[in-house]
Formats: sequence, C-alpha cells, structure tokens
Amino acid sequence: MGLFEKIVISATKIKMKKAFNMGEVQEVSPEGLKEHRDIPYANHEGKELLMDIFEPIVPKGTELPVIVNIHGGGLIGGSKNLSAGFCRQLAKRGYLVFSLEYRLIPEVRVYEQFDDVCAGMDCIGRKLVDFDVDFTRIYMVAESAGAYLATYVAAMKNSEA
Repeated sequence: MGLFEKIVISATKIKMKKAFNMGEVQEVSPEGLKEHRDIPYANHEGKELLMDIFEPIVPKGTELPVIVNIHGGGLIGGSKNLSAGFCRQLAKRGYLVFSLEYRLIPEVRVYEQFDDVCAGMDCIGRKLVDFDVDFTRIYMVAESAGAYLATYVAAMKNSEA
C-alpha cells in the first residue's frame, strides 16, 4: 500500500468514524471478505451495466451497515474498478459495500447516467434481502462525477415531479 493510499484511508477513517459510527463496526481480516464481481444490474441497448459487492464475513445474524459507492471520472471516464481498493477497505471495516458503474459520455447523455444509477439503486434495494443488513444504516459515498450523479439521483427520488 502506497503512502497516498494510506493518507486517503486515514483521512477517510477519521471522517467516517464520526459520520458512520465506525466505533460500532467490527473490523474483519482481509481473508474475511467475499467479493462478488461484475454482477449485471441493467442492460441498455446491449451495454450490460455491472456492480461489485464487497461482503465482510461475519457471524450469521450480524446486521451489516451498507455503503453504496459511485465512482468518479468527470462523467466521461472511470469505472467501478477504480474504487475497488476503497470498497475493500470499507468492507474490511464491517460494511456491506455495493459499487456501481454507469455508461459514459459521449455515448450517452447525463440523463441516461441518472437512469443507470437509479437502476443500480433499484437492484441494490432488491438484493438487500439476500444479506443481513441494518436498514437504519444505509449510506452512499461517491467521488467527483459520482457525487454529482448521486446528489441528483437522491433529489429525483425524493421529488414528486
């Protein structure tokens, strides 16, 4: 692990400890993870959209808090694979992590990217019943363009219009 990654993880831990009650989350060993990679969640005109799930192995019946991650990339680049290390770190700390991808500009417009994220969130909602989760602790994290998409999708989901 490089110095930059260590700094980012340390800063993230400090912020998350306060925001996500990290003290209540059990850390697991790196071997204590299951990675479910490249799970299809939507198909748009032959373009299959994929998600990854990073699942900590904990005693049966342990309700896991959930984090949904959306990658950055200026809407024109990036992929869920760029966030795999970050998602792995969150899962090692006891979170069930879903990482979404979305189609990129110029192949689509931003409205279709919103649709991709909505489809991913809908799929995650259906998948949550497959895991022991704490439904009072579901969070979304994102960077750059992912944060832009997450913010607008959250606003759209809460809008009657």
